[in-house]
Amino acid sequence: MIAALTRHVMDLCKANSARVYIAGISAGGSAAAITASAYPELYVAVGVHSGLARGDIRTLRGALSAMRRGMESGANSKSGRLVYTIVFHGDEDRVVHPSNAAAFLSAIQRSSSQPLKSRSENGRSKGGRDFTRTEYWRGSGDILLENWTVHGSGHGWSGGSAAGSFTDPAGPDASHEMIRFFLARKRGATGLAIKRKPEQ
Repeated sequence: MIAALTRHVMDLCKANSARVYIAGISAGGSAAAITASAYPELYVAVGVHSGLARGDIRTLRGALSAMRRGMESGANSKSGRLVYTIVFHGDEDRVVHPSNAAAFLSAIQRSSSQPLKSRSENGRSKGGRDFTRTEYWRGSGDILLENWTVHGSGHGWSGGSAAGSFTDPAGPDASHEMIRFFLARKRGATGLAIKRKPEQ
């Protein structure tokens, strides 16, 4: 249904099919991860904030367990194809356990015949919230996963407005960072997503 609605909006708005992205928070983040994995020919990249990766959860009990303690097996790379992914998660999240962010990395590791490379940086947002950003790639390729751990943040959109619900205004601006990540990627003539500088 989400993919069909996306295609409908693309038709109505004459959208650029090389630049279609999906993002969400919590259950919406999980839905975005599932949809992007199921339709990689449609979505170039996905942003997941405080959500679960696509995996083997098939029951309410399994979902609640993953939310409280993390996913045991992580994302099932056999059930969907990988798309470029940016993840945000607060390490004080009491609704969706922060360890769920690691499932996105597990999916890439299981699908790759090459060892992953990574680099991390620590920073502090303008609001005073510390964060760690880690990028992962393989070979000489593009960044496959960008993971943000927001230290001291709970279950809320990082950098979101204080007037909204489930937001953390003190955190780094997740909306800005996801847009940056998305605009650096577009689908090429071969159908594969390629990195492109935002200003191009």
